[in-house]
This record gives sequence, C-alpha cells and structure tokens, in this order.
Amino acid sequence: MKGRAKRTFGLALMLACGGLSLWAQAPAAETKLPVYEVSTVKPNNTASGSTTISIDDGLLKATNVSIKMMIDAGYGIKPSLVFGLPGWAQSQRYDIVAKVVDADKAVLENLTREERRAMIRQLIIERFQMKTHIEVKTLPVYDLVVAKDGLKIQPTPRVDGVESKDENTNVNNQSLTAKGCKMVTLASLLADQVERKVIDKTGLPGGYDVKLQWHGDDAPKGDNGAEDLPDIFTAVQEQLGLKLEADKGPVETLVIDHIEVPTEN
Repeated sequence: MKGRAKRTFGLALMLACGGLSLWAQAPAAETKLPVYEVSTVKPNNTASGSTTISIDDGLLKATNVSIKMMIDAGYGIKPSLVFGLPGWAQSQRYDIVAKVVDADKAVLENLTREERRAMIRQLIIERFQMKTHIEVKTLPVYDLVVAKDGLKIQPTPRVDGVESKDENTNVNNQSLTAKGCKMVTLASLLADQVERKVIDKTGLPGGYDVKLQWHGDDAPKGDNGAEDLPDIFTAVQEQLGLKLEADKGPVETLVIDHIEVPTEN
C-alpha cells in the first residue's frame, strides 16, 4: 500500500486463509509497529446497508461497521470461527476513526497486510477491552484428495534440474492460476472459496501449475460465459483431477472471553 492513494478494503479481501498462529502474534506495541493512539467511536443508527473500512497512511476510517466486522478485518478470520461474541457486538453499528500520531511515513507505506491487521487488532483490544484465547474445535472441514480418475495438472517444470521454491498464485473473481503451487497452498486458497478449512491429503510433493475456473454464486449474469462454468467443487474435480471430500477435523478458533460496549467519544 504505497503512496498516499486511499485504499478501501472489501471485507472479503480482509479475510485470510492463514492459521491462528497469525492471530496470536504479539500486539502492535510489542512488535514496534505504529499504533492507533487517537480513536473515536460513535454509534451509527442510519440502518444503511453500506459498510466501508478504509486506510489512508496513518488514518483508519470504518463506517457503519459492527465489532464483529472489525474482528474479521483485524484477525483475518472467517466469521464461523469466532465464538463468544455478545449479540450487541454483532448487531450494533459504529463509525470508527483512528489515527497514528507522529507516524513515520516510510514505515506506513511499507507495512504488509498482516502488519496492518495487527494494528487493527491492537486497536480493538485496547478500545473495547477485548480478551481472547485460541481453542481447537472439531468442526466440518474438506479433505483435498486425488480424484479416482487421476490427477489432471502437471508439476511445474524444473529449471536446470532444480525445483523452484517460488509460488506464484493469483485469485481473481472466479478464477485461480498458479505456478509452483504446493498442495497445502492450494488447500488454503480453496478454503477461502468454500468457507471451510481444507486439509491437504493428496500426498503430492512439489509444486504444480494450476488453472481453475468456476461459477460463483455472486458472478454477474452473462459475464463472459461464467454461467456455463461449473461450481467450484465440480471444477476442482474436472479441471484439476482433485476432489473436496466432506469430513470433520481439528480447526483453530478464536474465543472471545471478554469485550466491553464502547463509550461514545
């Protein structure tokens, strides 16, 4: 996020496929990241359906958001993996403005997405007195396995007999392309699409060239023949020679132990 161009994050883009090891990182203050030192929180009673979370250098503006949405943004976690939130934290909407005071512009410009999330997490923890812990629960998952008709993708070609360690992946709307993609990475990418943890059980080592197209529920009508594409489960089997099988397994979840209604300021 370089320069001063304002960037507005769709909530879907704020969700990551990473594990809870990211959520459990030290607070921003301990990792020497910039901290939102000035913040205002005011109830939003407009009943508007529009929600935005935007970051412009050291200024964060969240409009018509619930605390649940802020947790989604700060922790990069699917809503189904958050437990213990009180009703008000899911239903009440707020306008939140937070600012980094005396920020180093160069530092702000070069923050990674995860570092920005860490700053949001620290804001939530301090402003709403939130306390959490990680808990492993047995929940529905998908196992990624080789389909009975066999694999339909090829290993990424070696260069001078050496396998590349680089993974180049891109997910855009209802398409996924990748080179050197490990199966565990593919499982994580698919997890974002099926809203459930995906566990790699293919047993396939190395990286693969992957090209996948599917029709999502939110695809525009008549969009470049998107309606003729299969759903993602069928696409994975037909185009990749893999299969997503329903199962149950251990999933790390975020449990809210304590959170307080914010005082308006």
